[in-house]
Amino acid sequence: MSFVKVSKEEKVTYLTRLIGKVLKILHLVEEKQHDYKIYLGGLMIDIHSANDLFENQLIDILIKLNSIYINEFEYKQIRKIILECKNNINFLLEYIQKNEEGVMGNGSSNS
Repeated sequence: MSFVKVSKEEKVTYLTRLIGKVLKILHLVEEKQHDYKIYLGGLMIDIHSANDLFENQLIDILIKLNSIYINEFEYKQIRKIILECKNNINFLLEYIQKNEEGVMGNGSSNS
């Protein structure tokens, strides 16, 4: 549990930016940039740190991104996983915007 509390607005801002960062992985893969895993690794560190502030609501996204990081998937599979991450983030964004505290009861998101 984090000693820092993040406001609803800060969570919404972070998640909105996270969508763009996750989608950037697709662009890097499409452009055949071999360093997409370096970018992905940095993003996973960021999400891991934020996960504590989100009371483990980002774990599903982190797991999906880790699957890309540790495997050599074809583009179609990477795209599928990235779009699943985007959907999970959108679900979490919608949930936080509808609820005052911005925290889900059991710390999980839609998978």
